[in-house]
Amino acid sequence: MNHQLALVIVALGSLLAAACGKTHSRAVPYTLSTNEPSFFYSDHLTGACYWKFDTNGTYVMIAKEHMGVWPLDGGKWIQTSNGVITMTSTNQTAVSQEHDSVVAMTYRKRVFLVWPEKDYKADVQKVCRLIDSGTNAFLVYNEFLIPAEEFAQGTSKPYGFKFYREMNKVTGAEQ
Repeated sequence: MNHQLALVIVALGSLLAAACGKTHSRAVPYTLSTNEPSFFYSDHLTGACYWKFDTNGTYVMIAKEHMGVWPLDGGKWIQTSNGVITMTSTNQTAVSQEHDSVVAMTYRKRVFLVWPEKDYKADVQKVCRLIDSGTNAFLVYNEFLIPAEEFAQGTSKPYGFKFYREMNKVTGAEQ
């Protein structure tokens, strides 16, 4: 009896491991709307970043921190059929000069951006696993599609201080 239970547990573990290892294969490229702007948000714990991709082919990246809200970058964008969004900044000192392309992906009805110059497949796989976890942990340092109202509200006032128990554990302030 214990031997059979052990075999079932090993089989389930193998299936789960295989599913997690292939999670990224279910994520597919996403095409931004040509009828209305697309808005993305990424929480950075002590700040946030908002992206607006407008239907006229322009984009703006907005930083939000406790000191205020301001545009960091802007310019033109175009998207290919495989989801790659190429951005051409009008600001020569912009942050996006380091990252001139991003890939829009969708998984379980969540749309997110990944940077192709990083370990693209591993990043997609990581985001999919975080979405599968059912927590909001996936919002930290990952850009997700948000409604226009959330963009407007989020970019209207400075970032309030938040308490993150996880950060205290990282810094050693909480044992």
